[in-house]
Amino acid sequence: MLGIRPCVALAWLASAACSSDPAAAPADAAAPEEIRVDLHGGLQIYDHPEAVYGPSGIGGSIDVYRRVGNTTEFVPGATLTLNGVSLPKTPRGEFTPVMVAGLKISPGATVDLVAMAGASRLAYAFECPNVVVTTPVDGDTVVLGESVVVSWTGTVRSYERSIDTPMVAIYDYDSRTGNFSGATSYKISQVLDGSTQTATLPLPSALDKGYDGLAIMLIVPGQPAVDDQQLATEPYCDLNRRVILKVAP
Repeated sequence: MLGIRPCVALAWLASAACSSDPAAAPADAAAPEEIRVDLHGGLQIYDHPEAVYGPSGIGGSIDVYRRVGNTTEFVPGATLTLNGVSLPKTPRGEFTPVMVAGLKISPGATVDLVAMAGASRLAYAFECPNVVVTTPVDGDTVVLGESVVVSWTGTVRSYERSIDTPMVAIYDYDSRTGNFSGATSYKISQVLDGSTQTATLPLPSALDKGYDGLAIMLIVPGQPAVDDQQLATEPYCDLNRRVILKVAP
């Protein structure tokens, strides 16, 4: 069952949390504090990642923070790992999985997140969805002004505590740079509720300036980790399946 491991409390833990020996913890050990994590829209996994996400295609940012009165602040000296791989901090103070050597998280994989600060430890486990677009496939040619039928395996639905909207949309694509744009998705998209595994989307009558192709984007939020004490924000994996399409001349 996904969620918190037996010897890991969601609130603070002393270093001897699973020991029954009172002498196991030094008398002068630093007192643990309640730490929290915020995954800012989940841990994002991309097909056909743009250069900014690195070869593993993992995006997002994660805070380790604490409450101070009515405000929050980053926890100095905090560390964070995903599947045992340490994440660096951005200049702002967030942890980022982008461009981290050795970090590989595939669709269907389980993610173990561990945040530590002094004597405090917070751990979650959650699973990335494993939904696959079956039609169309990379390289299929479409005609502007017509429509495209999109089909996929598995269920695409929303979950409580997830801010992401499960949907299938048309994106702009530039084959010269490998970049995608969601501008067209604001006009051509369908929100999904788990009741279907297919959708028919109209195609634009013309390409947006600067783009020479289109792409299907299937956004699949995963089920959030168990969080009985509500110390995490959006602890889930968000899969982004992309299918690149050619446009008929």
